[in-house]
Amino acid sequence: MVIPLDYYRILGIPLTVTDEQLTTAYQDRIRQLPRREYSELAIASRRHLLEQAYQLLIDPQRRSEYQQQFLEGNDSQISGIEIENSQLTGALLLLQELGEYDLVASIGQDYLHTPHQQKPIQERADIILSIALAKLELSREHWHRKDYEQAALIASQALDLLREDDLFPLVQAEITADFHKLRPYRILELLATDLTATTQREQGLKLLQSMLQERRGIEGKGNDRSGLNLDKFLQFIQQLRPHLTVAEQLTLFKKEAQRPSWVATYLKVYALIAQGFAYKQAVYIQEAQETLVRLDQRQDVSVEMAISALLLGQTAIAIGLLEKSQETEPIEYIRSQSGNSEELLLGLCRYGERWLQTEVFCHFRDLVDKIASLKDYFANTQVQAYLEPLAAAIVPESDWIPIPSTSFPSSLPNGGVLTMRESYPSPSQSLPSSRSHYPERVTMGNTSAQSQAHQRLKPYPTPDPGYRTQGNLVLTPDYSPAPKRYPRRRPPLTETAAHPENLPALPVPRPKTPKKRKKFPKKARLILGLLGMGVLGLSVLAVQALQAYRSPLASLSGEQLEIFLNQPPLEIADSSAVALVQSGPTITPLQAQKILESWLSVKTQALGKTHQVDQLKKVLAEPMLSTWRKRAQGLGSTDYWQYQHQVQVQSLQVSPQNPNLATLEAIVKERANYYAQGTLNPQKSFNDNLRVRYHLVRLQDQWLIKDSQVLPK
Repeated sequence: MVIPLDYYRILGIPLTVTDEQLTTAYQDRIRQLPRREYSELAIASRRHLLEQAYQLLIDPQRRSEYQQQFLEGNDSQISGIEIENSQLTGALLLLQELGEYDLVASIGQDYLHTPHQQKPIQERADIILSIALAKLELSREHWHRKDYEQAALIASQALDLLREDDLFPLVQAEITADFHKLRPYRILELLATDLTATTQREQGLKLLQSMLQERRGIEGKGNDRSGLNLDKFLQFIQQLRPHLTVAEQLTLFKKEAQRPSWVATYLKVYALIAQGFAYKQAVYIQEAQETLVRLDQRQDVSVEMAISALLLGQTAIAIGLLEKSQETEPIEYIRSQSGNSEELLLGLCRYGERWLQTEVFCHFRDLVDKIASLKDYFANTQVQAYLEPLAAAIVPESDWIPIPSTSFPSSLPNGGVLTMRESYPSPSQSLPSSRSHYPERVTMGNTSAQSQAHQRLKPYPTPDPGYRTQGNLVLTPDYSPAPKRYPRRRPPLTETAAHPENLPALPVPRPKTPKKRKKFPKKARLILGLLGMGVLGLSVLAVQALQAYRSPLASLSGEQLEIFLNQPPLEIADSSAVALVQSGPTITPLQAQKILESWLSVKTQALGKTHQVDQLKKVLAEPMLSTWRKRAQGLGSTDYWQYQHQVQVQSLQVSPQNPNLATLEAIVKERANYYAQGTLNPQKSFNDNLRVRYHLVRLQDQWLIKDSQVLPK
C-alpha cells in the first residue's frame, strides 16, 4: 500500500539538511520510543522505516535522484511511499508522531474493515491502539476549539473501539478521564442552546442528572470524576441557573431537595417564588413560605419569609417577620423607604419588588426579560381569588404552623455548615436568642486539607443566557453585573438546630393590633392599598439603594473556575521547584510591556521557519515553558507560523504576599498565518483581538511568564 509520507518527513528534516544533521536527526528519532502499549513488532516496523529513510538519504546519488523525483513530480508537496502491509503499524506510528491524527484514524479503520487476509491478533491490536490514540488527540483538539459535543463523540468512538476487543485498560481509563472532565462543558453548551432545541436541552439535563447521581447530590461525597470539588461544583450549579427555565429548575431542585439537600432547598424556594409571582400562581408562593419556615430552623431567612407573606397578602405577618430579622442592612433600607416610621409596609413593597427583579428573575431563562410588578400581580383575578380566603383565615397567636417531619443533614461534609449568603463581621452589640453569634465567613465545609479556615466565595455577575461557551468552564462574555445586596450573616449550627426533628413548629407572628388584621379580609382595601404601594415600588431611590444588597445565594457564586482550554486539558506542570529570589527591583509597567513584546517575538522565532525552540527559555518559566516547547517541537520541519503582534498593557499588580510574583493584563492583537509544507493553510490561520492575563515570576532577578489565560472581552 501507499502511505502519504516522504523520507524527509519520516526523519523530520528539511530538504537542505547536511549529512551531519541527517545522522543526528536519525539517531534522535531512533531513540524516541512510542507508548509502552505498542508491541515489539510495531516498534520494529517503525525502526525499519526510519532506517530505510536514512539509508536512502545518506547515499548522495540515491538522495539526489529521490529529491529530483520528489520535487518534479509532486511540486514540493507530500509524496507517498509504498510499504508492505506488515509495515502499516510502524507507518501509523510515524504519522501519529507528526500529528496526522485524521490520517491515522482513516487509514487504520479502512485497513481493519478491508476484507483481505486474516490480520494477526497483535497487528490488529496495534492498529486499534493507533486509531484510539489518534481519536483521543482529535477529541482534545475539538475541546480546544470549544466544540464540546464533537469532542465527546470522538472520545466515545475511541472507547467503543477499545472496549469491543477489551484492549488496553490504561488507555481506556485515560480516555474515560477526559470524557468525564468534558461533561460540565457539554452541559453548559447544551443548556445554552435555544429553548426550542428540546433534544439538546434534554441531553444537557440528563448529563447533569448523571453528575448529581454520581456525586450523590449537590453536597454529596460521591465522585463524578469531573475534578470539581464542593465549592467549584456549587459555582457550577449557580452558573447553570440562568440557562434553565422556571419549570426546569422546579423539577431539578424539588427532586434534589428530597435527598435531602440544603442548597437544593434554597434553590427550590427561589423557583417556587419565581413561578408563583411571574405566572400569577400564588399556590407556589405558599409552598415557598412553608419551605422557608423549615429553613428558618437552621438560619435567618426572615426577610425572604416576609416577602413571601407580603405576596400572600399577609402584611401583618410580614411586618412581624421583619421585626424578628437580625439582618440589619435590609431592615435599615426598608425603614428608610418607609419614611423611618414604624409602619414598614411601604418600604417592604419597594424592597420586595426590586428583589424579585434583580435577584430572582435574573436566574431564570424565561424570566430574564420580564418586569416584576406588584401592581400587576395583585391586580390578577386568579391571585385575588387565592389570597382572599388566606387573608380571612389568619391563625391566632396561640396556634402553630404544622411542619412536616424532615431528615435534613445536620451538617455538610467534613463538619462544615452550609450558609447561603456571604458573611460580614458581626456588629459590636450582642443580639438576642440563638442567632446572637454569626460566623465570620461563609462556610462550605472544610474542603481544604491545608487550612481550617472557611473559604469565602466571591460573587460573579449573572450571565446572559444567550451567550456562547468560552474557553474556560465558567463562561463569561460581556454582560453587566446584577444589582448587589450587602452580604448577610448566618448563625452557626447550634446543638438544637442540628436535629430539626426535635424542634416544635414555629408560631406565625400575629398582627400587633386587631385593626390591622381586620383590614385584609376586605377585598377592596387589599387591592387599592397594594396597588398604590406597587407603583411606588418603581421609585428611582429604591433602585439606587438596592445596588448595595447581595443575593442570599451568594455562597453559590465565586470566581471563574481555573479550567482553561488554551492549554491541553490534562497538561501536568513540571514538578521541579525553583527557589524565588527575594532581592532586586520590582517590575514597572514599562518593563511589563517589554516582557510581553519579548515573549511575542520569541514565540515568532520558536514557531516560525527557523524553529528556534531554545529561545523560549529566555522568556518563559514552567509550566508555560513545557507547553510551548512541546507545541514548537510538534511542528514539522516545513511547517511554521508567521505572526504579527500588537500589545498594550492594561493593568499590572505585584503580589503583596510575594514580591516575586506579578499579574498583568494586556490587549494582544495577533494575526497568525499557518504554513503546512510551505503552503498557506487559511483554515488554521486567524486574526484575533484578545484580552490576556499573564502570571509572571521573578527568577534570578529576571521576570519570566509562567502562565497565561485568555479573558472575556
